[in-house]
Order: sequence, then structure tokens, then C-alpha cells
Amino acid sequence: MDTNLQVIYDNAPMHDPLTGLLNYYGFIKLAQRRIDQCPHHYSIIVTNLKDFNLVNQIYGNHVADHILIAFGQALRKIATVDKSIVYGRISADHFVVLYPTNLFQKDRIREFADQFTKSSEALEIMNVHFQFGRYDFKGSHDSVAVGCDKAFFALRSIKRQGIVEFGNYSDHDLDVTLRMKNILSMMNIALKKKEFKMYLQPQVDIQGNLVSAEALVRWQTPFGMLMPYEFISILEKAHRIHEVDYLIWKQAVETLARWQHTPLASISISVNVSPLDFHYFDLYDVFTSLCEEAHVPTNKLNIEITEQCMMDNLHEVIPLINRLKQAGFTTEIDDFGSGYSSLNLLRELPADMIKLDREFINTVTIDQAAKTVLRNTCHMINELGHGIICEGIEQIEQAIYLKSIGCHIFQGYYYSKPIPLDEFEHKYHLQTSA
Repeated sequence: MDTNLQVIYDNAPMHDPLTGLLNYYGFIKLAQRRIDQCPHHYSIIVTNLKDFNLVNQIYGNHVADHILIAFGQALRKIATVDKSIVYGRISADHFVVLYPTNLFQKDRIREFADQFTKSSEALEIMNVHFQFGRYDFKGSHDSVAVGCDKAFFALRSIKRQGIVEFGNYSDHDLDVTLRMKNILSMMNIALKKKEFKMYLQPQVDIQGNLVSAEALVRWQTPFGMLMPYEFISILEKAHRIHEVDYLIWKQAVETLARWQHTPLASISISVNVSPLDFHYFDLYDVFTSLCEEAHVPTNKLNIEITEQCMMDNLHEVIPLINRLKQAGFTTEIDDFGSGYSSLNLLRELPADMIKLDREFINTVTIDQAAKTVLRNTCHMINELGHGIICEGIEQIEQAIYLKSIGCHIFQGYYYSKPIPLDEFEHKYHLQTSA
């Protein structure tokens, strides 16, 4: 540590004036002594009273301060069970405790939090609840300050799990978070440099003729190609997936415009819609405008919406599908069969095509029961007047069976993996010209 910083640190006040507990500096100093003596058996917990600001706003600072003081007193009482426990208030409504790992299990901590919450009318009325982030030293060489940082990281990363919330630090979670930050830091440059590329996966009819393709995204970074599983979920969590979706839609329509008056003119392209797209776009206006501006017939652009997206936005999706159909677009429901409401949903769907969930396809060659379910599902879909698309086909046996039970369009590695646009055009332009 820098000498000047060490002097400041050594001379800093060690106690919090409101609660009388150790403050951050005091806690770090005393807790580090404990860790130096026995680093293998300690854990750090940092606490947060979620939505505590509501108590300040509704009841005022006096009540809020009283609750913080009472919580400090509760910590003092708990600390009497073991002299090695170190605790303090390190900021606002954040408290920290260093304790022998085997001393307090999660249930004991939950019980303590519940009892304290019930002791305060303000906390109960405002539904304020505890969050805990924990880091176990387990013989690591981390300082207490680093341990606090990691416990805070666990605190920030947790999701709501009832009244009391726990987060345990893990290196994996940190790696995921760092990767997320890295992906998002690259995003703006990637958009400007057009690093998001449209790949196409062919879709063929029962005779094996190319009839359409699904547009899929790849991210061509300066460091190599990123596959969708490496960034899609991150962009969804950051609410930025709509920016990439729009780019792929635009590339698809521009491609269809270029294909007019070529041997690929009869081929349509399917584009995917994410649930978050409904929050950022008027999807009807977007798709109709893209096609109008590029002079592309709407029947060349297929709109693919997942079953889960349907269920999450049912009141929006069904009217949208009806409007898109009236405008000439082909609409598809993707991952059909992945949810529990599939069959009930089937009779209400106005979509043109049903795309079966790949889990259906994966089991048809090995599971007789799966064959029966799939065969009868396809029969119902056909009876209701929908077309059937099968994706994820990897074996000829799958293709043969799916053709025999009334499926119409086929897609998967058995036919072709997703390929770059120029490769697709070269391969299928020659085939369709023959």
C-alpha cells in the first residue's frame, strides 16, 4: 500500500457514529487480524436492506436511523456466541460480518432476518427484506478488503428468492459477469463496424428442393467468430438484443431484394423475433416498411416467433400475426412443443407454419413413445391447416420418419449447417440454375 494511503488508513476513524459499530476501516483492520491467524475457516457476509430507501421516504430519517441502530444491537447479540466474530456497518444500510464458516448456516441467517423484519412495523409494512452476499475464504490468500468486494459482488448478482435472498460468490459467476461486461463494451463498435453477420441455414421441401432459409446471426469480432450462445443471452439481459435483431432483419430484406430476377428469386427467408422486440418496435410497421423500402414482396419474408414469446405476449402476438398475414407475410411459431400449453394454444394459433421443437426430433429414432406423440401432434397440426417445419435434423432416419408423418419443410445439419451469405448464394445459385 502507498505510504500516504497507509497513514490515512491508520488514522481514520474506526467506528460508525450512528450505530457505534466498527466502520469499514475498523472492520478491515480487526477482521484482517482474524484472517491472518486462521484463514481457512472464515466467511464474510455483507447485508443489504432492499428498498430501505422507502422507509426513509415514508417514515423519515428518524425511523430509518432507529432501525439501523436496532440492527446493530441485534448483531452485537449474535456476536456473543463466538468471540472471533467481527462485524460493522460499512455504508448506508450495508452491514458486514466475518464469522467462522461452520457457525451460521443459511437457515439460521434466514431465521435471524425474519425475526428482525417482524420486529419492525415499518419494515413489514414497506415489505423491506434482506439480501446477503457471502464469500468463503477457504484458505485463499485474499485480503479482507478483497473478500468484502467478492461478497458485495455476490450481493449484486443475486436474484429474488423469496423474502430473504442469498448470493454465494463463485469465480464462475465473476467470469460470467466479466464476460458480460466485455461483450457489452464491444457492442457499440460492433454495430458501427457491421460485425454482426447474417448466416443462412437452408430449408428444403419433401423432395429435397431448396424453398427457404432461416437467417441466423454470427458476430465476427477482430478476435474471431462468436456463436449465438456466447452473446445472445447477454444482449437479452442488457436489453440490447433488439438492435442486433433489426440488423439481421434489414440484411435479410436487402438480400431478398438482390435475389429478385435471379435463380434465387423464389426463395424466402425466415427471421427471428425476440420477446424484447415487442417492447422496442411496432413490429408490423417495421416489417412492412423494410419490405416497402426495398421493394420486396412481403410473401418472401417469413416472421418466426417462439412459442414462449407467444405465451408471454399472447394479447399482442395473436393480433400481430393476423395483421402480418393480411399484409402477405408468412408467420411461423418456433420451438412448438417446448411449453406445457402447446396443444391448447394450437387451436387458437393464426400462424401459417408450426416449427417443431428440436427435442421432438432428437428422440424419434430411439423412443417409441416420442414417435407416437410426434405422429399425433403432426396429424392435429395438419388437420388444423398449418404447415410443419422440422429443424435439428441430423440423421437420414429422422428425415425419412418425419416425411412419413406429414411434415413439409426440413432443416438441420443433415442438409446443411448455417453458412455465410456469399457461400449460400454460390452454392444454391448454381443448384437452382442447373
